[in-house]
Amino acid sequence: MAEQREYVFWHSGNFSALQLELMLYLGYLKFIDEKQLSKEPLIMDALVIKKDPDVEIEKNIGRIFREHNLIEFKSEKDFLSVSDYKKVAMGYAGIYAAFEDVDLSDMTITFIVNKKPVKLFKYLARRGFSIKEVESGIYYLEGEHFPVQVIEIKKLDADANIYLRSLRSDMTLEEAEKLVSELIKHNAWELASPLLNNVTEANAKIFKEVLDMSNETAKEFAEILRRKGTLDDLIEETKLEGKLEGKLEGKLEGKLENKQETALNMLQKGLDTELIADCVKMPVEWVQSLRV
Repeated sequence: MAEQREYVFWHSGNFSALQLELMLYLGYLKFIDEKQLSKEPLIMDALVIKKDPDVEIEKNIGRIFREHNLIEFKSEKDFLSVSDYKKVAMGYAGIYAAFEDVDLSDMTITFIVNKKPVKLFKYLARRGFSIKEVESGIYYLEGEHFPVQVIEIKKLDADANIYLRSLRSDMTLEEAEKLVSELIKHNAWELASPLLNNVTEANAKIFKEVLDMSNETAKEFAEILRRKGTLDDLIEETKLEGKLEGKLEGKLEGKLENKQETALNMLQKGLDTELIADCVKMPVEWVQSLRV
């Protein structure tokens, strides 16, 4: 399982979580996945259009919305660079406005990231941008021709933004159980299916622990997975993960004459940096430095 975390394709889960976060406004918003901007392969991650421009979105991630809202997702292992920002804010936005005959004043851009883009913020500050964290994990950038926000999902409120916060491979048992309970409460399984596929793949062991609980949430969750045909897959994934971790821990017990060589070999096999750090008894930052 640790091997798979590097390769979870989070886009479908991101698009699903975005809709779940704004489910109260589904009647007023039009969600377009991978909006193609031209005849060439130039595609934005998502587009949210307010069907009624007068409707005000009270949900924290949507308060900034105007009529046309461009969304860019960055995966868990990726970061928002200066070039990424320019591509969307100066490229996609301008092309979309021109092709769709939309005023820039009617547009917004939202970047959804796992890691706070510190270098980008410093770059924008030097350019005279104002960067304000309006609430935990939500930053407004002022300086463009249209409103821009950056959403750092891990800092979002755990109750207000449970779906976006789940787009990680390090969910806790409490977070996983809470996500399942919320989906049961809203009966939103069809809308949540891509998100659930992503998070159970990335957090198989944790969701197996949810299934092992002796409560109604676990029973309903197991029934949902049976209907989806993914219950056996989740159980099998946790068995494979357990075997891999057991093998690695056994191999690395005792003294290691060359921790660096061992860690590099594990990195080459695509194993998770946190798992490697735990196995060789070194800080995660040390393991990450070996990637350079």
